[in-house]
Amino acid sequence: MPSALPVVTKIIEAVRGGFTYFVLACYGYMMVAVGFQVLGRYVFNFQIGDATETATFAQVWMGLAGSGIAMRRGTIFAIDALPQTLPLIPARILKLVIAAANLGFLCVMVYGGYLLFQSGFLQTSPTMLIPMWIIYAVVPISMAYFMVEVILQVIEHWDNPFQHQVQVEAEDVA
Repeated sequence: MPSALPVVTKIIEAVRGGFTYFVLACYGYMMVAVGFQVLGRYVFNFQIGDATETATFAQVWMGLAGSGIAMRRGTIFAIDALPQTLPLIPARILKLVIAAANLGFLCVMVYGGYLLFQSGFLQTSPTMLIPMWIIYAVVPISMAYFMVEVILQVIEHWDNPFQHQVQVEAEDVA
């Protein structure tokens, strides 16, 4: 079984890298599309509706996919004054309760995203007429990735459940 750990680690890193590059690509595309929209409107006196629509989709994708990255980096909003004062065992229990609540919410998001994805087969986007299932697919995929990061947070910080938040705060003060 220990021989499987390096393979799992490589898969996790590949998924993390894929999401990171996806978010960067969405951001880059959004900046270019909005730039063309501004140039078209104010320099050439015509609107590029396609750019606005696709930039909006890229922004939503960036936010959804970026939520798992934010979880990985510990930049998700959390009130951790109480957990930091707890001894190890109660802190672990609290971390598990918080993770369970997060996973419950994310399960609802994955399910709702899947239903949205299914409804997208019957819809197209208003301007470019892109099938909306393509747009909606990011919801369940991103929320599933967010679930993986929640689980990894618990595993990686088992010895010190609220360690990451403390490090982020220390970096913010410095």
